[in-house]
Amino acid sequence: MLRQHIPHNSVQARLGGRLLTISYSFFLILYFLSAAAYGLTREHTLLLFNWAATGVLMLWGAGHACAGTLPRTGKWPAILAGAILGFGWLVTLTGWAQAQCLQNPESFWATIPPIELRQALGSCNAALSLAAMHRTTALLGLMLVAIEIWKTTGWNRALILTMLTTAMGMTVFFFLQRTVGAPFQLFSVDGKIPLAFATYRYHGNAASFLNLFWPVLAGVAAYACVRRTFGWPIWLIPPALVFAACFLNVSKAGNVLAVIGLSILSSALAIFFLQYIRHTRARVKKQLILAGVLPILVILITLLFAMPWNRWVDMANSLEKTGTDGRLEAYRIFLSLVPEAGWRGFGPGTFKAVQNSRIDENSPPYLQTYWVAHQDYLQTLVDWGYLGTFLWAALFLPATAAIGAGTLRRNTLPPVDKIYRITLGDNLRALGESIPPPAHPCCLAGVGLALLLTSLHALVDFPMQIASIQLYFLVLIALGWSLIDAKDTR
Repeated sequence: MLRQHIPHNSVQARLGGRLLTISYSFFLILYFLSAAAYGLTREHTLLLFNWAATGVLMLWGAGHACAGTLPRTGKWPAILAGAILGFGWLVTLTGWAQAQCLQNPESFWATIPPIELRQALGSCNAALSLAAMHRTTALLGLMLVAIEIWKTTGWNRALILTMLTTAMGMTVFFFLQRTVGAPFQLFSVDGKIPLAFATYRYHGNAASFLNLFWPVLAGVAAYACVRRTFGWPIWLIPPALVFAACFLNVSKAGNVLAVIGLSILSSALAIFFLQYIRHTRARVKKQLILAGVLPILVILITLLFAMPWNRWVDMANSLEKTGTDGRLEAYRIFLSLVPEAGWRGFGPGTFKAVQNSRIDENSPPYLQTYWVAHQDYLQTLVDWGYLGTFLWAALFLPATAAIGAGTLRRNTLPPVDKIYRITLGDNLRALGESIPPPAHPCCLAGVGLALLLTSLHALVDFPMQIASIQLYFLVLIALGWSLIDAKDTR
């Protein structure tokens, strides 16, 4: 029998679909490795991430080109990401042209662009801005890929499962470091300082990582409990372990935010369960209450024994002796840089250079340790100026509002189908029913809380200067944009 002729466009469509599948797969791998590769805080791992992300974006673009389709990102996130990148690259490349002119006044760049534009618009340190914009381009590109993954049935649950695996992998590794030590203990580049948590060296970054993940895992657990899916008590373990790790980490801000987050989540879940019981007239069984109480007891025991009281006592003693907090004094100085940064900023990634240029022998000692502002909103204003900060806010706020609105939507999902579990595959499929669709209120409540805690942490630390946490935050923002443009969901 003759083989059926396949039109060329059908071959291209299949090739495009395979390329998209490969790009999604590499995206999930890159998501996990972003934490495993020292949280992307070392130069060589960050460089590898940038090029790996570029490869994912090229595969994604090639897949859509072959399939003859447009990326399903929605109009506004693509426009806003393009505006941020356009503004950042304009400032960066103008600063680069100015640097070339200073090195060689006779070069081609001595007239293009005009010197007035180079001086008014260019970055104050083109080398730092080039590195920052390479990373920013990769991250915003991956955010657009994430929007499409959130809209794709099957892949969106795979992304949630990857989140769970990433959080649990890092947390279990941390517990092994605490209990076993070598060979699980990792050290800084010079081999002298042990890492604070899993692959993260700084305890503040570790706190950001934990508070970004445990609310999402709690949302998954709440969904599994409400739906009574197969093995639902198992899903109570991950959020309890990741939350408990917050108090084995010495970050004061992380401790406070974890308690705030638990209070908010407990209140929200109590209201949700009461409404669910009243609407469905379901009876609350004893095993459900017991399953909910056990992780709370584990957390309370952890709080009693693991809270790093010494750091709080040290801070109180320091304030009593000096009458001031060095970080607050630093914030006042950094705030004075904002009017000078103006509407265009000093350039993406240039805070360290700007800060160092203002340090002399008369500067307070604490200022010499600030390679970042320890206040991400201030640093954004210094680096990106008023215009750049406005564009970043325009990218974040609508997506966050959509997630908040989604948590208030009533659940319309049908009851769980009874699956006859005979083979291993049957059990895995039944367990997979425990992973919520991303638009479910339980999932959105966890995501919204994670965004809130990270945003609050950025008031007193620098989570948004760490590439892996930037990626994880943007993936959650992508979920909000996928809800705004939900009509193109497959």
